[in-house]
Amino acid sequence: MKKSSRMILNAVTVVILNLVFWLSNYYPRHLIERLSVLGIMNFLYFIIYFSVLIVIFGKKQSIFDKNIFNKALPWHKRFSVAKLMILMLCQLTFDVIGYMSERVFDGRVHAIIQAILVAAWWIAVYMIITWKKKQVKKGFAVVCSAVVLLAIIGAVMTCVVSNNSLYMHSKFEADSEYLLQYVRNTNWISGIILFALDCIIGGVLVGYCTYNKTEDDKEEKWGQISLILIRIVIIVVVGWLLVALKIWIYPAGNISNTHVSSRDIEAKYNVDEFFERYKLKDVYRVDEHGAPIIVYSKHTRYIDYYTTKMLTIHTTESDPAYSYDMSKKREENNAPNVIYIPYRFSDYNISGETVELYANSVICYIENGVPYTVMLSELDEFGEHDLVVKACKKFLSEGNIALFEYCCDYLLKYDRRFMEPYIERIAAGDFTEAELGVLETTKIRRDFVIDIARNRLDDSKK
Repeated sequence: MKKSSRMILNAVTVVILNLVFWLSNYYPRHLIERLSVLGIMNFLYFIIYFSVLIVIFGKKQSIFDKNIFNKALPWHKRFSVAKLMILMLCQLTFDVIGYMSERVFDGRVHAIIQAILVAAWWIAVYMIITWKKKQVKKGFAVVCSAVVLLAIIGAVMTCVVSNNSLYMHSKFEADSEYLLQYVRNTNWISGIILFALDCIIGGVLVGYCTYNKTEDDKEEKWGQISLILIRIVIIVVVGWLLVALKIWIYPAGNISNTHVSSRDIEAKYNVDEFFERYKLKDVYRVDEHGAPIIVYSKHTRYIDYYTTKMLTIHTTESDPAYSYDMSKKREENNAPNVIYIPYRFSDYNISGETVELYANSVICYIENGVPYTVMLSELDEFGEHDLVVKACKKFLSEGNIALFEYCCDYLLKYDRRFMEPYIERIAAGDFTEAELGVLETTKIRRDFVIDIARNRLDDSKK
């Protein structure tokens, strides 16, 4: 087999084996499991994985090469049992480090450590397999530098994904479904980043090891492209069979379903008002009881006015802003041939003008026949507007304390006389019944709101 063919096949083999684990379990790859059956399956997976890596790194061959195993050697040397056990101990060590990191550090630091562990794992595995072998050292320093650079890139990416972890935990109660879904989303995206990092670093080391093979074997009779394609198909099929076997024996951990749907209300385009459209994307895995559990949720919501597209919002199904409405529920429209979408708009009459609050997130209003939308999270960048100022005062006066975080600084800037007594009351922990009801429903922590108010009071005294 030619060196280039072997390099391609080895890289594909590593990627497919990584993909098998990602489809069957939570990333990063690990051996230790809370469920004993999954632990046994992980053990068998790593036996296969490490055996393949011993062929690639230790023997500088591919799984399609002839005479991979020396039949003249005893079975324990033929299958490198000693190295397999050492590699298993290595995996256990990295599992323990990762476990301790999750318990000791916050989300961002743990995410960085996970990316570093992926790179360190590959270097450790490579060194264990190639120990006491005559290695061509040319270019090894460059490869190590590339692995370090990839680890840094992966650490930055996972850190960015987990950047809001501390903020989210400080804002929401521990049993908040939105917080739990945020953590699941963060773990899902981080898992994809680690999966990509795992494949790239593995590919770099596979390429380096295969490239440094002293000689190429004689070219095989079949056309190289045909053989490569056939063998890649075989690798993919074997990978698919491994996933199918895992599902058949014990499906817990496997990706079970990806639900994508969208809803539109084109039938309402002739209605002169704001309305929403949305697209949903949810990914599920199987839990230990065989039931699907959501591991990733992304809901894209569009705010439109007639045929004008106004705003796009990315959220999740469990976002408290979309599960709490200050207004009464609208009656369902039973008109024939009309697609009804539940509105999440609350109507307010402010100085004779109609202002709509969409899902505790967006202020919608009409001015001189022109529709406008203002994200509450971006109020500071919006600037002074009399109707928006009055709307924010109205929201807070009616007890919607969930908006305090967004309206506080805006009203301090444009209506300090109204806001200062309000802040003093909240800083003292004096909430109205309506405000307590909002906090209970949205699972926003009282201390989070109180801390914001106290910080504003401290700032005003400076």
